[in-house]
Amino acid sequence: MNILTVIVALFVFVAGPIWLAVYLRRTRPDRIRLGVPLCLLFPLFGQFYKQGAAAAVIAVFGCGLLLQLLAVPALLIWLLTGVVSALFMRHRLRRSVG
Repeated sequence: MNILTVIVALFVFVAGPIWLAVYLRRTRPDRIRLGVPLCLLFPLFGQFYKQGAAAAVIAVFGCGLLLQLLAVPALLIWLLTGVVSALFMRHRLRRSVG
């Protein structure tokens, strides 16, 4: 694996989703119909759509780590952490709006 492959992979799987979430936070803030699907697609990085994401990111990461320790298949971990992340986002957006 060469360095170019690593750089492209980091951008696509880390920097890209974070940039998208922050960009959407600035242009279309506090929309449940945007935040929840973002968290389903990018479970950990979708939390950056809403300001103050540290606690939610740690909770979603902990959920994923627990599932990894329980030897759950990788695709199921991604799906379950996506659902947990979407529920956190829905709660955070509803709490801030109303």
